[in-house]
Amino acid sequence: MAADLPSSHAADAPTPLPIVSWTGVSVGGQLAYGFGNDNATPRGVAPTRMEPRGLVGGAHIGYAYQADRNLVVGLEGSIDGSNVGSSTPTFLGSYTVKLPIQGSIRGRAGFTVDRALFYASGGVAFATFRDSFSMGDSVSASRAGLTVGGGVEYAVSDRWSVRGEYRFSNFGTFTNMLANAPNTVAHKDNQSRAEIGFSCKFTEPAPPGAAKYRGARYRTESPGRPLRADVSAMLRGMELHAEKRAR
Repeated sequence: MAADLPSSHAADAPTPLPIVSWTGVSVGGQLAYGFGNDNATPRGVAPTRMEPRGLVGGAHIGYAYQADRNLVVGLEGSIDGSNVGSSTPTFLGSYTVKLPIQGSIRGRAGFTVDRALFYASGGVAFATFRDSFSMGDSVSASRAGLTVGGGVEYAVSDRWSVRGEYRFSNFGTFTNMLANAPNTVAHKDNQSRAEIGFSCKFTEPAPPGAAKYRGARYRTESPGRPLRADVSAMLRGMELHAEKRAR
């Protein structure tokens, strides 16, 4: 009779639930240090290897979906302003390149460990390149390239999280056209950035059955399971007692 009842071990097995849910729309901000290489060749001027660098800051918005207990995928877009730039002297005066506006649209995929999300990121990056000469004119042009990176995000609560991330962007080779001398500037540019940021999630709070994070990872979802385990153990004991008396 007891054999027809569920095993006490199966009855006691807790239902695994995520500590927090990463599903939902989130917005936030970020601050980064950008650094890279720009092989600039103004027409009539010797090729110059420059290293634009500076601070980058802006905002992001995205959506994440927690496909199962540990897998998270999503999409995120960002927009930044920056003072990333570099200057070098030439016979035409000081030549300066700046990247005042940057942005990206990226996919994200990762896995969770407790409240941490380890992720990889990749997509399209955008930047505005501004060339100027102290004795000539200036021009701005936008450029798109590929960006890849990764990082870790930590859920401080069901809604708030903080992150650290590294990304590399390659904008390839392109040419800016100026109205006056030296007429054109050829670029071959890439950029790295080390970033910190925060996010606030507006939908899909943690599942109601999830354990509060105080060292415990999971809890049993159904309060009725321990009762079934006790009944099964009691009937098994009665069965063993009857077998002993029959002997």
